[in-house]
Amino acid sequence: MTRPLILLSMLVAATFPSTEDLRNRVSTGGDLRPEATPVTVKERTVQVGACTVHLKDGSALPIKAGKGENEWTAGFIFQGEGTIEFPFTERSDAWNFANHMALTGRQDVEKLAPIAHQEVPYTAKIGRGVIISTRDEVLQVLLPADVERVEGVDLAATADMTIIVEDRRDRTVRMIAAGATVPSRVLMMLTGGLDLRPRISDEMLQRAWGGLPQDRRLAFADFITDDHFSVARPGVGTKSSGPEDRWLSCLDDPTGVMGTGEQSTVFSHGEDSDGNYHRRRFTGIGFPEEVQIAPGVDGLRKGDFEAVKAKVDVNAEPIRLRKYVEFEVDSEFTVRATRDGVRQLTVSLPRFEAKGRTFTIDKLALKDGEALPWAPLGVELMRASSRGNLDSVAAVDGEEVDAGDGPPAVAGPGGSAGASTGGTTDAPAIGGIEFPNDTSDLAAMSPDRSWMRADYLILLPEPLNAGDELTIELDWHGEWNFIQGQQTVNESTSTGYVTSGGPTTNFRNLLPQLHPIEAGTRWDHTTTVTIPSLTGFEMAVSGATQRTFYNQETDRITIMSRGKDQLRPGIALGKWITFEEPSIVGWPAILVHLHPVESYALDEFGPQLRTVLSFYDQLMPKLSENEFEIYQGADLVGRRGSEPGDSLLELNQIGVGSIGSVTAEYAHKLDPYSGHTLLAREVGRRYWDGMVLAGGPREAWIPDVMPEVYASFYIRGVEGTQAYFEWMESVRGAVEEQFAEDLSVQTSWLTWSLTDTSTDTTRWATPRHWYGTYIMGNSLRYMVGEDLYYPALDAFMEENKGGYVTTAMIQETFATASGRNLDDFFDFWVHGGRVPEITVETNTADGMTRGCITSSVPFGRVDIPITLIDEDGGRTVSALVTVVDAKGQFEVPGRTDDVEVLVDPDGLFPLARRKVSKSKNLECFK
Repeated sequence: MTRPLILLSMLVAATFPSTEDLRNRVSTGGDLRPEATPVTVKERTVQVGACTVHLKDGSALPIKAGKGENEWTAGFIFQGEGTIEFPFTERSDAWNFANHMALTGRQDVEKLAPIAHQEVPYTAKIGRGVIISTRDEVLQVLLPADVERVEGVDLAATADMTIIVEDRRDRTVRMIAAGATVPSRVLMMLTGGLDLRPRISDEMLQRAWGGLPQDRRLAFADFITDDHFSVARPGVGTKSSGPEDRWLSCLDDPTGVMGTGEQSTVFSHGEDSDGNYHRRRFTGIGFPEEVQIAPGVDGLRKGDFEAVKAKVDVNAEPIRLRKYVEFEVDSEFTVRATRDGVRQLTVSLPRFEAKGRTFTIDKLALKDGEALPWAPLGVELMRASSRGNLDSVAAVDGEEVDAGDGPPAVAGPGGSAGASTGGTTDAPAIGGIEFPNDTSDLAAMSPDRSWMRADYLILLPEPLNAGDELTIELDWHGEWNFIQGQQTVNESTSTGYVTSGGPTTNFRNLLPQLHPIEAGTRWDHTTTVTIPSLTGFEMAVSGATQRTFYNQETDRITIMSRGKDQLRPGIALGKWITFEEPSIVGWPAILVHLHPVESYALDEFGPQLRTVLSFYDQLMPKLSENEFEIYQGADLVGRRGSEPGDSLLELNQIGVGSIGSVTAEYAHKLDPYSGHTLLAREVGRRYWDGMVLAGGPREAWIPDVMPEVYASFYIRGVEGTQAYFEWMESVRGAVEEQFAEDLSVQTSWLTWSLTDTSTDTTRWATPRHWYGTYIMGNSLRYMVGEDLYYPALDAFMEENKGGYVTTAMIQETFATASGRNLDDFFDFWVHGGRVPEITVETNTADGMTRGCITSSVPFGRVDIPITLIDEDGGRTVSALVTVVDAKGQFEVPGRTDDVEVLVDPDGLFPLARRKVSKSKNLECFK
């Protein structure tokens, strides 16, 4: 038994690549290119996740990836005739798709009804498209004996796709002409943050070292159809008649590395004529229970590794007249394998917003010093392999875009991979379209900044089995800006944003995030941070402070902190004034860091934080932190990006009511109690993004919305019921105003589904945030009953402490507590996200009042509150009337002629409009 193991070890050591070898293999694996020779295809069926693709008659052009001995077939381009179809396993998805196609796509409601009722799948005819996968059943389209391989065929005679082959210095250039649509679709995946190429490279490596099971291989299908999906908002540069509008995409991702939160996702995506990117999710399939990270959490697949512990040493040095801060980080972290045969580790490194190409990995090795081969994935990889000028202006789809600052370079130990050396760019290509190696042009292509996530592939010297632990040393450095205080106003619109005075780096993560777990990685950590003593800077560090000391020889201050099971451990550095309150019995220690201009309020935050904690302790489980640090961030009106974790509370809205800018005035109108709820929100986030974690991308609304709901509780408990109703009214008004405006231009495109992962770079995200706050904090509380609502939340938190939570788990909790079926409520309001216009026609005759209700949303089942008042206000009756597929009716006997009918007078639900009129002939009673 010993001898074979020794031989195997020698074989592994002999074939173990260097970092350079690994990068070459990864970069060539993402080099997708079509062959020059197509094959004919007749009557083939390919399953890609939820989609069934029937290829009836046409031609397929194989796509190759890799080079030399590592070349392999990665899919094919199809031109011909066929169909694509997918069913709806979730009722909410069926409703949403049918509503979208009826309201935005202007399709016939009667034809959509069977789809909305889950009676038939959606089916469309297809023309050309691309399937990318290495699964055997997919590639069988190219291999069977009855497939005829035709040399030198010209497809132009039968289709709008032409193959051109040219020889240039022994280099074959292959181009597929059809408006370059097929290859541009693959490029557009990158724009939307779904880059297939590094995943294909990853699969190639896994096949090379130990093989890759069929059920772990990715598959992607993208076809132009005879339908229009209208993924962009009408009236906002929509290519309603262009090819972008007709493409349907299916992604099957068994390992979850693409980050959609589902094994299979069906969507349509594209760019409008203004260059804005839009992606609309239609349906999907969750992960099987056996691979879920926890029972019932199908949005997260088990990763190959889990975090154990970490130690971090940070040296922070202000540089360049203190306009920047350089972080030098030496870290050591231990991970544990969760399955057998694991050879690769994929992580995201904490280089968000690092200044221009300064992020550099100095060391990546095992604890014994053995270097580990690693390669960047995604746009970093493509730029690292570039020989082009990194600062040049690039052309994308024929339009020049400003190169800008771009993301930082990715350098390895002892050098800078991706430095500009001049010359031409040797870019991976598919269909003659070169994918950009220079990521500077992606700044304009990716407004959602999803490309800024830094994924890295680390190859291990030998496979690990479940339970095996591995300790890795990772050293890196990079530079970050201090953000100076300023006010910026757009003169043409009189709108702008305000940043607070004083420099700060904001929050910076220190440790890797393990993938594919998108919700974040929890670490037990020890963090030591050192800064010069004479700079006047202060530090906020995750965890509880263990020791602070001053080194007289080096004139530096060091803080040591420890944290257990903490999400995103990190630090923030700022030009702050600090106030400290030591811990007392039953209360945590509190450190407050504010910019000098707001330092007058330092001593107010300790008592206020204790008030917030005391209030939440009555409703929720007690938070376990024994130290909280409150620090002032850069933006007054909020931001997105690296969020602080656990014991750090970031304030972004100090003094927002008195700034005087247009943005601040609007923010105050929308949230008149923002000054009272700053800490309430941040502490609420400790529950929903600390005590529990969102179970995947489709649950990302939970840590965004639920802290706001908690803040509403705080307003009610501390400021009183009147203040609560005033605050909720402002929230509902903001939501209804947006939908009413949408209806006024005769479109019904807008939707704020909480669980939808659709992307739209033109949509303002704030109303969706307020929409969720109103639905979960007001509407759901009414449906459940106030006496049951709060105890249910308390029990939910206690039961799931330290785990992952989903929308389905929240629904089950409230349904069990109230004894009510909440399927309709969650499917329509939470998953649907459409705010309907409700029209009621009434008639009173012979003491009977009848009414017909019509909703602007064609499909779904929703309860609408209706109130009748008669006898000069002396009698009132209210009830919930069920509206099914936009139609509902009611009749109430014993009414007088002065009856008044009101639609949801108490504002229990957000409604775009409420219209009531009288009619002699009611259609619903005929």
